[in-house]
Amino acid sequence: MKKTLFTLILSLLVATGCQHKKSTQQSYLKQKEDSFALQESIARISDIPDGPVGFKVKEVEKDESNPDNVRIEYKAKRKEAVQLEDIKKLYCSNMELLGWDLTSIFEGQELLMLFEKPRGKKCVVSLRRDGCLMVTILGKKRDL
Repeated sequence: MKKTLFTLILSLLVATGCQHKKSTQQSYLKQKEDSFALQESIARISDIPDGPVGFKVKEVEKDESNPDNVRIEYKAKRKEAVQLEDIKKLYCSNMELLGWDLTSIFEGQELLMLFEKPRGKKCVVSLRRDGCLMVTILGKKRDL
């Protein structure tokens, strides 16, 4: 009787432990899947430079009605590392290498740069002093 009771309790403990391991694995797989989705979105817009050193991707947002429209938000790892002039030079030179033309620029509390490709695609690069960098790509207007 004691052996049966011991075996039953041991079986329950093992089963609950296995269930916890399974949910941990599912959580890990979900995180990995989300990471692949983010990488896929970034790969679609590979005609822009990578984010600057010292910045990490915070969010990627796609426009469901027009898949050519994408917004990437980067956040500086350290706010004091944000140098508007360095980011300006980086994007001006790298975007030109990728076939973008700088059409307009605004330098104030925020750095705004507007780039355009010959076929009408546009890209807005916005950097605020708080370390938030937004890169928004706009494709051709689609019928609404």
